[in-house]
Amino acid sequence: RVDYVEFLQRNKPSVRSGALKEGWEARMCHKVYEELLAKDWALSDLLRRFDEGDGLVSPIEFREGLLAAELQLPEWQLNALLRAIETDAEGKLSVADFFDRFQVHYSQGEAALGHSIPESTAELLTKVGRAMIEGKSRVQAFEQIDANQDGYLDQQEFLTALSSLPGIADLTDAEKQVVWEAADVNQDGHLNYLEFCASFQVVDARSGREAEQAVEEVTGSILAVLEHNKITLKYAFSYFDSHDNGRVSVVDFKHALHALNASLQTADGAMPFTDDQLQVVVDHVETDGEGMVDWRQFLQAFQGASPS
Repeated sequence: RVDYVEFLQRNKPSVRSGALKEGWEARMCHKVYEELLAKDWALSDLLRRFDEGDGLVSPIEFREGLLAAELQLPEWQLNALLRAIETDAEGKLSVADFFDRFQVHYSQGEAALGHSIPESTAELLTKVGRAMIEGKSRVQAFEQIDANQDGYLDQQEFLTALSSLPGIADLTDAEKQVVWEAADVNQDGHLNYLEFCASFQVVDARSGREAEQAVEEVTGSILAVLEHNKITLKYAFSYFDSHDNGRVSVVDFKHALHALNASLQTADGAMPFTDDQLQVVVDHVETDGEGMVDWRQFLQAFQGASPS
């Protein structure tokens, strides 16, 4: 077995054009953040899972918290993600800062994938976000609006807060409703903290850089496994290449990836990729005019860097 954590620390693989379509990295990031959004944690639950009250944890503690929450992301990918997070002088990181910075890339990727909201709605969210968060952290802003302190913002709490915010007194009731509906991502009638973060951003240069690095760490680790197992993939693709012409159907391409994933399963049942991640690769693989995958070109596109 390969020690992927050690391997990934020494290699930064990449993939040439012609293997995966543009946007696959953003989609991988989305899968992680969507998992977090789906947890629908109350703010107190979110923070309590990772720290003992001061809002700071070590990267190892944070990883263990995510694993305990059964986030559908392999442990070695969590390690890759956490390597991108800046810590303070004592080796601690802010839980709130982590989620703030990670959602920056998620929101940017939503727009890149064509999931952007109307420009007028985006302007309203920006206007409201500045009024709510100015001079305070997003955790503080969220807690201030959360009148009953249940860790969620219901519609009445949110609209009441909007009515009292300086600088947006000119918002109509219809505009306030538009803001609410845009912020309630999963349409369950309340906002959890991560929905709040995704809707009302305060983006600085550090946030953008760190978010970008976090995504590069995760996608780079995925590329490393594919690159390191090119020989195994070659045998898998050859098995499905009945005409021996270097081409397989998208369905058989997916079967080959799942075969690789199963072959790398550890004794405790963990696999290097989730099913969602494999589907992202399948959805973004380049095909020819007949919808076939040139698997030789796919394998040749991977290139690993020399050990540092």
